[in-house]
This record gives sequence, structure tokens and C-alpha cells, in this order.
Amino acid sequence: MTSFPFSVVINTYNRALSLPATLDGLTRQIDKNFEVVVVNGPSTDGSSELLEGWSDRVRVINFDEVHLGKSRNLGIRAAAGEVVAFIDDDAVPEPDWVSGLRAGFEDKRVAGAGGLVWDHTGVELQYRYSACSRIGDPRFDLVGPFDEYMYPGADPFMYLQGTNCSFRRDALVEIGGFDETIEYYLDEVEVCMQLIDRGHRLAVIDGAAVHHHYLPSHLRADRTTWTHPFPIVKNRYYFALSHGCAERSQGEVLLELDTWAKGVIAGGRRELTRIGQPERIDSYIEQVHRGISEGVTLGLAASRKSVDIGDPEGEFQPFPTVAGEHSRRYCFVSGEYPPDVGGVGRFTSDTARGLAAEGHEVHVVTRTDMAHRIDVERGVWVHRVPIQDRYIPELENSPLRFNLEHCTALYHEVDRLHRRRPVDLVSAPIWNCEGLLPSLDRRFPTVTTLVTTIEKVLEILPSWQGIEHIRALAALEVETLRRAPFVHANSTATERSALTRTDGTVHLAHFGLDDPSLGVVAASRDEEGTVEVLFVGRLERRKGIDLLLEILPELLDRWPELRVRIIGRDTPSTEMDATYREAFLLQHADSPSVLSRVEFAGELTDDEVRSAYAGCDIFCAPSRYESFGLVLLEAMSFSKPVVACDEGGMSDLVEGNGILVPIDDPAALSVALSELIGDADKREQMGRRGRELFEQTWQLDHAVARTDELYGLLADSWTPTGSGIVPNDLAEVLIAAGALNESDALAAAVTLLAPDRSPADLIGGVVRLLLCGDAHFIHQVYLLSYGREPFDWELEVQMAHLGRGGSPLTILRGLGEPGVGGTLIGAGWEAELVPLWSRAVRQQVVGALAASENQAFLEQSFHAILRRGVGPDLDDLLAQLAEGRTREDLLRQLALSDEAAAKEIPIDWLDELAPTSASSPSDPRSDQGSSHPARRARRAAGSLRRVATEVSSQASREHELAQRLDRIEAQLLLIAQSESERVEAEPARTDAALPDKQAQFVDTLAVQRLVAARIDELVQQQHSGFEMVSSRVDELTKQQHSGFDNLTNWLDVLSRKQEAMAMDLRERLPAGPPLESLPEPKILTEGGLEALRERDGGVLRVNLGAGEKPLKGYVNTDARALPEIDVVADVRKLPFEDGSLEELCSQHLVEHFRFHELRTVILPYWKKLLASSGRLRVVCPDLSALVNSAATENLSMDQLAVAIFGLQDYSGDDHLAMYTPESLTEMLVEAGFAEVEVVAAGRRNGGTYEMELLAWPATRAEKSKRTQTAKTKISGEKK
Repeated sequence: MTSFPFSVVINTYNRALSLPATLDGLTRQIDKNFEVVVVNGPSTDGSSELLEGWSDRVRVINFDEVHLGKSRNLGIRAAAGEVVAFIDDDAVPEPDWVSGLRAGFEDKRVAGAGGLVWDHTGVELQYRYSACSRIGDPRFDLVGPFDEYMYPGADPFMYLQGTNCSFRRDALVEIGGFDETIEYYLDEVEVCMQLIDRGHRLAVIDGAAVHHHYLPSHLRADRTTWTHPFPIVKNRYYFALSHGCAERSQGEVLLELDTWAKGVIAGGRRELTRIGQPERIDSYIEQVHRGISEGVTLGLAASRKSVDIGDPEGEFQPFPTVAGEHSRRYCFVSGEYPPDVGGVGRFTSDTARGLAAEGHEVHVVTRTDMAHRIDVERGVWVHRVPIQDRYIPELENSPLRFNLEHCTALYHEVDRLHRRRPVDLVSAPIWNCEGLLPSLDRRFPTVTTLVTTIEKVLEILPSWQGIEHIRALAALEVETLRRAPFVHANSTATERSALTRTDGTVHLAHFGLDDPSLGVVAASRDEEGTVEVLFVGRLERRKGIDLLLEILPELLDRWPELRVRIIGRDTPSTEMDATYREAFLLQHADSPSVLSRVEFAGELTDDEVRSAYAGCDIFCAPSRYESFGLVLLEAMSFSKPVVACDEGGMSDLVEGNGILVPIDDPAALSVALSELIGDADKREQMGRRGRELFEQTWQLDHAVARTDELYGLLADSWTPTGSGIVPNDLAEVLIAAGALNESDALAAAVTLLAPDRSPADLIGGVVRLLLCGDAHFIHQVYLLSYGREPFDWELEVQMAHLGRGGSPLTILRGLGEPGVGGTLIGAGWEAELVPLWSRAVRQQVVGALAASENQAFLEQSFHAILRRGVGPDLDDLLAQLAEGRTREDLLRQLALSDEAAAKEIPIDWLDELAPTSASSPSDPRSDQGSSHPARRARRAAGSLRRVATEVSSQASREHELAQRLDRIEAQLLLIAQSESERVEAEPARTDAALPDKQAQFVDTLAVQRLVAARIDELVQQQHSGFEMVSSRVDELTKQQHSGFDNLTNWLDVLSRKQEAMAMDLRERLPAGPPLESLPEPKILTEGGLEALRERDGGVLRVNLGAGEKPLKGYVNTDARALPEIDVVADVRKLPFEDGSLEELCSQHLVEHFRFHELRTVILPYWKKLLASSGRLRVVCPDLSALVNSAATENLSMDQLAVAIFGLQDYSGDDHLAMYTPESLTEMLVEAGFAEVEVVAAGRRNGGTYEMELLAWPATRAEKSKRTQTAKTKISGEKK
């Protein structure tokens, strides 16, 4: 690769807090041939002082104007490289950013290159491939190839993101740099357009990534809240009018911009209210209007402010980096990591930071209770992964469920990292078996760090033997260690232990410690001449606190000057009924001379602990076992003598700096402490020796060097194989550890390793929630769907729905944008979720049947089948069971109840667990049986959906793609076969034979048949699509990213076809809310309908949605109880009988309903209300007249916008559809009206144009004939 010089430009303004991370990221670049230019100003937050510390590495240009376009041009002038790259001051580059951009310029035709941009989470892409129209409307859905977006005049055209873009300097000189009319927003878009129009090409790189934190600035309060929209609005108008009128009229452009500006105002109102700053709304709107005014003026002038860049203003100054030729990419796995840190986390954080300081790219994968994110912390890429509580049938009753979920979640993050940025080595501790899964993956070497094992803890705490989870974890730990390819022993003791317990190789590399003594001052003592013994650690048996407390009374009696300070958390791990502190205080309650000289300080802050080390005279650590003994190093760093047990790693740390005693020997411990209490010289001598050893051997830089050497040796010796973990390998481990039987182990392994179910398994997670209480279910589903808790009113509505016995699936279906039942789960989620829910219910029912007590059986059964408690029927049901009613009979009653049907509880387990008896009710939902063709079809559909998701998420695994496509084809064939069998097996039913309560189910079957009629077409579409992808497998193997783009494109096409089918299906079904959900109509006029009829001359003429414009001679209705309103009602639910109305008048009402609902629900309903002689009068906006008027400039843009979209000044005052006389006439005829007359069209009414139509249920000729017939009949009766 050509190593021409690069210039990296950072334009910064008041970002002193984030700028160091950007600069630090540049120090870790593997590329060496680049310089850094920072254009600063006018910063007032300390940025200038910060940059003074970088002055020997960075060229700083000070600027006194807040103007990004001008600032960028200053950076270009200063840049001495052939290519100028830009990165924001709140972004962090990945280590191969510069080298990745450099690769884009190997093609001489390329004038600009840009890479990926991850958002503030580090796990979601803010930018991949984007284009922008000539009126400033961006698109983010591009797939290659990109030629159609990169020719002169292209509209839309490709552009690069401002925080990750680079350009040849001579190309920027050619176009006159950045347009200095633009101070912010669309600046880089305009530059890319200029380059493309001059025949240059842009390279979009699937890599060269930066992580953009998108921090608050002088223009925005947070990522979504603009506080100063003026430059955004001004520059959008300027850009669009300058460049967008070649293929569009100015009127078209202004109309588009007007719609966008209204959205900006609406968004500002919403967001400023959300952050509690509504007082800024007026200023915000004023800025929008000012931006429009200036933008229009500048845009109509269309004068670009180009600049003369000239030659570089300075010499090229290479930027020093820490990465070297032998830099590697390491990944640590550790559930513990700061701020939540213990001994394991301490080793991980210290070592990771130390290796990062040596120039390695270091990642740490850890857990979090918050959202999934990746941050850079002190040079280390920290991946914080949530551990989801999900339902996996085979693990439901396993004591290792949570451990396996924990380890699997962390492993999947390692897998994702390795697929994007291949790692050289993974390091994980034996604790919690976090190294198990990485060890099974042979693509990279995994080092298992041996710390204190569960097996060792069980030796010390015999009472833990009775805990099932602990025993199971110990067994899994044995298998983890046995299968580890490399074991990192941190002491000679752990090395000896590992040699007999692993099939891999064992390597000794002692830990170390970052010096904690620097800058610490000991606290002054209350009493002179005292000697203080310090203990630091948890108050548990393993730490030996019981041994120290046992000898304290005798020591205190012997040494009056002795004081003892005990720091650490009180724990129940004592093998007693009380904690050690409680027992000691109780035992010596009558001995003030003891208690007054022993302090139980509890947990302290790190600073307080360091001060305690500095102030003590002797450090005592009588642990029964420590794999290493970091607390001893802490004491040694403060020059303190130590007394410890000759066991584990402590034996390696005491060498003339303290005294070792046998474990479980209180007498020897007492002697050792007395020896030091009584000899100040010895204390001082041993303390000095401890500090000497610490500096020579145990300081962190020595330990990092040892670990670096070891990891480098192992990484170089490793030969990668395979493509990830084979499920059978994990299943073997689970079987060997006794965690699962053979029949369940493989299924559990497949689910655990499924890449599309991590970090969020939405299906398994929702099934888990379906087993929980209603409130928890709703809260968590909203978090899954929207990333937030439900609003109070949402919670109230959903709780009321469930409280009335509603189905939880109804809630899931309703949360569609985005979320459960919507884009995050995807189409067809029920086909996968319901069978899994059924298995969960079955497991709970099995548990209920096994309950020893009838009450437990009832409680568990009601919870599983009805999702609620037993309630007031408990005593009666207990009595029935006591009198001989079988549990199975009661289960059938619950499962077949109307309540269970309304809640849509799956019951395909029923015949297996509760067979039908002579007295048992039969199952009207027999087609839910597991062997029924319809059930098989649904399961196959769910499986198809899962496999398709895997293909989408794992397209980079080219060698597996063909196999996965074959699985999809097989599932498609099974769907077709099963659906065919289901149709043949469907028994003939008549409507009369079905109970009323199954009417809704009949409707559902009709919909299913409608879908079934189209299944062959869908199968053919999907089959054809997969054949297309399958034919390109070889190409996918060679060109991974190209294959991924084609697969994504195909999936998008298929998705659109499926959406079209869904739209077609919706067109066949009624729209609008259920009738029962609409409010009951209320007649306000005293005397009711008869009084209204009598008042208006014996006929009923109704004015719909009268609002504040009632009509005389009409019954005026509205949804609001306004003055002169006779009836408060929804126009879809009125208090009139069919055929009772002479006229329905709708004035400016129909435009407030969606097209589909008006055509399929409202108009047919209104027609039913009309008498055969009645008529419908409709007045509404005339779309054709509005468009023609706007085109001839007889109507302003604001007037047009109001006419089309409504004022929107209150809820319901927005327009959802617009009509021409022709389209509304067609709709009325489709709704069943026999005759339609256009009374007026293009009639001016204030700021709009309207039309008026009359429609009759029967033709006027038919009406006249009926009237004549009626008159003849009356005449005959009179005769």
C-alpha cells in the first residue's frame, strides 16, 4: 500500500472533555505516516490549555469564529498531507482508521473516502452508505453498487459523513474548499456533490470506523434536541434552492422545504417540552423563520463562497503513536470490571490498561444491567453486554441457567468482535466459567486464568456442598479447566494444581499491582505509642478472619499498645448462625478493654483503604487460600510487614518481608504477630524489604511485561481452525458436567449459540415475560419495544385490558413501531412465539401436577393457564379435589375455559397431560394438537423465520450460507405440504353449528384461508429469491461485503412483496376501531329522538361533526358537547336506526379519516342510516383545484399546507386523505351509493378550494317510482 502522507484535521469548539479521547485514539493508530492539525476556537472551556500539552505533537490553529466551514478550510490550508481527513472532536477512531482510509485512495480516480460511523452506543451504525438529493433530503438505505449515485449531476448523489471523511488535497483546492456560506450542516454534503459533478469518485469503505458520541453542543442539548435551529434551516434552504431547481420548479422545492420546516418546528416543540425547556419554544420558532428568510435569499442568489486554498502553510509533522510492529489485538472476558470490581476484575482492568499503554489494541467484554454499549476507557475498548433473562425450554429447570446465559452473552460479543476485527488472543478467568465458550472456539487461542476455584471454596466451606447451584458450577468448572487449551497460572500453587487438571498447557506469569501508595498520606493516630494491626478483606471463613478474632483477646491482653482495625464487608459465609463480627461483639460484650481496641470499619472507599494501609504497622492476611494475594502486594507497596498463611499464592510473595504461618494454626499466627508487635526494628526492616520486592518484581509494569510476553508467545503459536463453536462440542460439555441429559443438551447448545438471539432474544425474552405478572410484562415489553417505560396512561390502558381478561398477544400486536410485533421482531413472530410459549406453559403444568399439596397445584395451574391467582374459588376447588375430582379434570376445565380462550393461552399440551375422560369437556380447538397439520405448518413457519433471520445476521459466514439456504428451502416445502394437509383435514362446518362465542374464530379462519390461497405464490417468491442468492455463494466467498449487499437487497425485495400482500389483505378487511371501543352516543336534547324529529318537521336531517357551525333544521352532532349540539357521538356510532334519516350532511369531515376506513367502514355505515329516499351531502377540499391554484401562485405555500394538512392546532384537526371530484365520486359508488352528483367543484372558501357532492342510496328514478307506488297504495286504501 502506498504510504503517502495523511493530514488529520480536528475542528473543535468547547470540547475539552471529549477531545482527549479523540487524540488518544489517534495515538493508537497502526498507520505511522500522518499528521494531526487541530483548529480550535473560539473555545472558552480549557481546550486551549489542553492543547498546550500536545503542542509538540499537534499543529494547533486558533480561530475566533464559530463557523465550521471556515474552520475546515483553515485546516486544509495548514495540512501538508496529500490527503486531508476530518474527524469530529467527540469521535474516537478505531486503530486502523487512517490505514483503512488510505486504502480507499489506491484507485487514482478516487478523490474522497469515508468509513463506517458507529453511534454513541458503539453497537449501532449511525452511518454506513448514504446519499442526498439536490434539495438536501438524505437517504440511508443504499446498497451497492453505487455508480448511479456518482456521476455528474446525479440526484441523489453519494456523500461521506462529516466525522469520517477524507479528500485529496488537490481536489479540495480544485473546488475552492468548503462553501463558506455554510457554517454548519450539509457542509460535507456540498463538498461531495462538487467533487462528483467534476467527475471525481468517492470510495465508501466497509471499515475505517469511528465511534461518534454526538455530544451536546452550542446547537443542541442532546442527540435529538436542537436548541438553535437557525443554521440548519438556513443552510437547508440555501442548499436546496441553489442546487435543487435544475429538475424541479422553485415552487416544488419550496413546498418540500415548507413541509420539512414544519416538521422542524413540531420536533422542536416536542423535544424542548421533553427536556423541560418550553420557554425556549418561541425563540426556537423565531430562529426557524429567520433561517427560512436568509436561506431563501441566499438560495435564490445561488452564489457559492469558495476560497483560494493555496499551498500548505506548514511542514509535515508525523504524529507519534504507541502502536508498534508487534502490536496485537487482545480480548479479555470478565464479568467483573470497574466500577464493579473484585480480585478478578482488578487483574483484568490493570492488565488490559497496561497492555493498551504498550500499544496493543485491547478489548474487554463485561456485563451490564444497562443497555448494550461499547466505550473507550483509558485506552481500552470496553464492551458492556446485558444478560437477558429469556426462556430456553431445556434450561428452565437447570441450576446453571443463569451461568450459561451469562457466559453465552459474553461469548457472543467476542464472536461479533472477532468477525469484524479478528482477535489474536482471548483471556478469560476460570471464575464463573467465563472462559468455557471461548475455549471451544478454535479460531483464536483462549487463555484461562486460574484464580480461586469453586472446588477450592467447597473445601473451605463444607456447608456449600448442599447448594445445588454451587455443586453444578463446580462440575462445569472442572470441564472448563480440562478443555482449556492454555492455562495462565498466577502462582506456583495454581500452576501445580492446574498441571493435574487440564489437557492444555500451563504457563506461570505472576500478577502485579499498580502502585497504590503514590500520594497517600497516613491519617494521624488518636493515641501515641500504639501498634496497629490491619486486616482487609471480606469477613468470611476463606479469608481466615475467624482465626484472627480467636487470638485477639490474648494478644490485646499481652500487648496493651495493640490496636486492631478490620476493614471489609460482613458476610454470612461463616459456617455459623451469625456473622463473625456479630459473634465477636456478642462474645465480648462484657469486655470493654477488648471492644474499645478493635474496630470493625466495614466497607470503605478505595482512598480510605489506602489511607488505612499507610497508617498501619502490621498487615495480617490469615487466609486459608488465596490464588495470588493482591492484598499482600498492597501492604508491601506501603512498606508494611505482612503476616500470612503459607498457602496458595501467598507463599510466592513473602521473602524476608514478613512471616508465613501454617493455615488453621491460631497459635502460630499469635506468635508471628507478637514477634512483630514487640520489635519495631524488625517491622521497619521487613517493610523496607517488601517495598524493594514490590518495585523489583511486583509492580504492574513488570506483570504486564510478563503477561505480554506470554500472550505473544501463545498467539504466535496458534493455528486457527473452524468457524466458531460447533453445538455438539458445547453439548458434550453440558453432558459431562451433568448439567443436562443427552436429549436436551444439543437443543440447548443450539439455542445458546444462535447468533441472532444475542444480545437480545426477543422471542425468548417475551415468552419469559408471559410467565410474569401483568405489570412486569407491560413494563418490560415497552422497554423491549421502545427502549422506555410505558407512560402512565399507557400502563393504565394496558393493565385495564389484561384486567378484563384480554390477551397479552393483543398488546404485542399493537406495539409495532418499532418493537415487539413490529420491526424489531419482524413479520411472522407469532409463528415462533406461540409454540415456545406453549412449551413454557406445559413445563409449568407438569410442575403443578407434581406438586405435593393441592393448594400449590392450584396456584401453579392458575398462574400457568390463566396468568393470574386462584382468587375466591380456592376453598371450593380444594374441596372438589379433596372429594375426588382429578387434577387432570380440573386442568381441562381451566384450559378450555372462555377465559383461557380470550387470553389466547396455547393448549396443545392438553391431551397429553390431561387426557379426555367421559366427564371431561372436549376441546373445540382440536386443531391445536401438536400433530395436526396446521400446528406443524405454524411450527415450520416459525422455524423458517428463525433460519431466515440467521441468514440475514450471519451473511458473513459464507461457507455456511449454502447449508442455511437448503434448510430454508426444506422449511418452505414443509409449509406448503402441511398447509395442503390442513385444508384437506378441515372438517365441513356451518355457521349455524358454531357457538356464538366462536364467531370471531370463524372470521380468523376466513383470513387464514385467504392467506392460504396466496401461500403458493409466497413460497414461489421466496424460493426464487433463495435460488438467486444460492447461485452467488461462490462469489460471496470471495467478496464478502458484495454478497452481503445482494442478500440484504433480496430480503428487502421479499419484504416489500410481503408488505404488498399484507396491504392487499388489509384492503379486503374492514378498517377502523372495533365498534365496542367507541363511546356510546348521548342525546342532549330533552325528549330524545322523538323531540328532535318533531322539532324539525317530522324528519331527521343530521349535520355530522357540526363543531362550532351548527345548521338550523338539522340534528347537529359532534364528538364534543359544544353549544347548540344536540347529540354527542362519534360519526361511526350514531343513535339512529337504519333507514331513518332523510339527509346526512358532512361538511369538511371526510378528510379527517384515512382513505381505507372511509371507504370500507364509514360510508357504508352512513348509507345504511339513510332512508331509501334520503341523500348524503359531502363538502370537502378539492385537491385538483388546490394544486392548480398553487401552481399558478393564486394560493400561497402556507395556505396550501393548511388546506392539505389541516391546522393541527388540536388533536383530531389533521387531514389524513384528500380527494378530487372524480376520486370521491368513485369511492361513493364503491360504497354502494346508486347515484352521485357533483354540485360544485373548485369553489373558493376562504383560504381553500372546496367541492360539494350529493349521493343517493337509490337512483332518483327509482326513488320517484317508489314514491309513486307508495302514493297509489295510499290512494287505494282510501277508496
